[in-house]
Amino acid sequence: MILRFLTPSLLILAAIPASSAELGKGLNLTGWVDTIATIGDSNAADDAATAAKESAAGIGFYAQGSIKIAWQATDAVSGKLNLYIDPDSSPINLVESYFSWSFAPAWSLTMGKYQDHMGWLAAEPTGYYRVRFSSIDYGSLYGNNVIGAALAFAEDGSPLSGSFHVVNGYYDANAVYSKGYQAQTTSRENRDMGLGLDLIYDQGPLNLNLEAA
Repeated sequence: MILRFLTPSLLILAAIPASSAELGKGLNLTGWVDTIATIGDSNAADDAATAAKESAAGIGFYAQGSIKIAWQATDAVSGKLNLYIDPDSSPINLVESYFSWSFAPAWSLTMGKYQDHMGWLAAEPTGYYRVRFSSIDYGSLYGNNVIGAALAFAEDGSPLSGSFHVVNGYYDANAVYSKGYQAQTTSRENRDMGLGLDLIYDQGPLNLNLEAA
């Protein structure tokens, strides 16, 4: 049995099927589903004020999933749509919706809603086999979904790559998930834009990553 991450409960089932299908020329559908059953016991005593049996072990089921559509319009232009389904939050969350344009060798421009560069782990590290997110994902230094643009450089054979980001914001939920033309609001100015930098040096055994926002 494959387990993703230890939890206080006893994990009895964790199925992580994933598949990929080609919908048409340049259009691919991928995704994943997590289905989990748990048994947990808190050793709590029964509360006379409730009808529940707090001393009994609890049994629960949980499921979440993601549907991703990737579009390769041309050799230089691509797009991605990622819908995340989680019953603990909104039923369907638009995690990613962006396009990328490789306008020159080693250079690309991405615009839309995408997962930012900040964090210790990927927001969806499928293959790490966890039944929950990392214990550090609730801090500020964890990948979020931002709305904006990123200019990236990555040349084959070069140990140095990186990206520069201009987005609505990194740490303000109202800026990250807001709608509309922000420059027209009464409380937000251009100086409130979020700026990010991601530099990677990878050569032999040495791998360095500088992340800033």
